[in-house]
Amino acid sequence: MANPYCNRPAPWRGRRGRLRARGISLIELMITVAILAILAMVAVPSFVTTLQGARISNGVNAMVGDLQLARSEAIQRGLPVSVCASSDGNACSQRNTWQDGWIVFADDNASGVRDDGEAVVRVRRALPGGDSFTAAPDATAITYGRDGFARNLNAGGLTLALQTVPENATLTRCVAVSQVGRQIVVSSGVGQCA
Repeated sequence: MANPYCNRPAPWRGRRGRLRARGISLIELMITVAILAILAMVAVPSFVTTLQGARISNGVNAMVGDLQLARSEAIQRGLPVSVCASSDGNACSQRNTWQDGWIVFADDNASGVRDDGEAVVRVRRALPGGDSFTAAPDATAITYGRDGFARNLNAGGLTLALQTVPENATLTRCVAVSQVGRQIVVSSGVGQCA
């Protein structure tokens, strides 16, 4: 019995058996590029906002984690432990520029400044992206006593605000620290977070 498909031309061949050129035309290519450009214009700003939000979240979470570490270390050691702004990971900078990094250290004399012989518990390097992280009222250190209370804060506590550069107010997050040593994260417009 004869195979009914043997005499048919291959689907990629023309009527005369030649190969047809397959591909895309210049118009099809230009339409595809235009669609991709439109999608990129919509997606890029959203992507930038997503990256800024991730940076803010990471920075705030790092601060909260280090404040909790300092508090628990103060209770465990029975000695004051401080967190201070530090750009070199060794000494306190004495500036309200927490975005440059900070250190957690055993602060034997509760001065809020690291002296020779005081052990560094953790070093946090500068935050990426050029964002600003400042305290209101101005503060260069937070010291926890052996009871877990924050020792060097005003009656209203302290608010550390992390803001994006360029500024996007909706992404601003703050770490509010009370005198009893409790830390909470709040969004822009809540409490002292601006």
